Amino acid sequence: ASAAGARGRAEFVEARDARTYAGAVAELDRGERLAKTGPELPVATMLDLTLPAAHRILYLFDPAGELHTGATQVERLRYLDHGEALLFVIDPFALPELRLALSADEHRIVEEATATSDEDPSDTLQRLLAELRSRDDQGRQRRIAVVAAKADVLRKTGVGGGLDTDTRGWLEGLGLGNTIRTLERTAGE
Repeated sequence: ASAAGARGRAEFVEARDARTYAGAVAELDRGERLAKTGPELPVATMLDLTLPAAHRILYLFDPAGELHTGATQVERLRYLDHGEALLFVIDPFALPELRLALSADEHRIVEEATATSDEDPSDTLQRLLAELRSRDDQGRQRRIAVVAAKADVLRKTGVGGGLDTDTRGWLEGLGLGNTIRTLERTAGE
């Protein structure tokens, strides 16, 4: 599978990754719920990127947040020794402040639509950053992006207001201000 655009082209290096991606898209198209990321150590998904000014192989790792629940488990994620960019995906329904703000009806909507993590994203990030700080460069990243996942479900709740217009303010309002500032100090961009 590949995708091309005015800014470049991307395709999976491994056929198994292309099949996994196509299967996930088909599940979503049928309105099904994707399985939660498993507890096993992740294997890299490789993308071959052809950009106007460069050609790169991108290695993507998708560890379950639960793999960051203890120092011993985080130490097993050796690919962290080499990363230059971090995509921090937050399950908003794992945020204690958000869960408390949901009505009973909204809790039912969330439970029917998606599996949620029990791990507070702030705790996950602190353990991850502690491991990164053991690197020679103190865990410095060139870029960090933050993604609020499950926005489609979030928009069905009253708590989702502001997510699309002021994502940073929305996250800060849910108690992630310190987390965002920590990420800014860790990244060049």
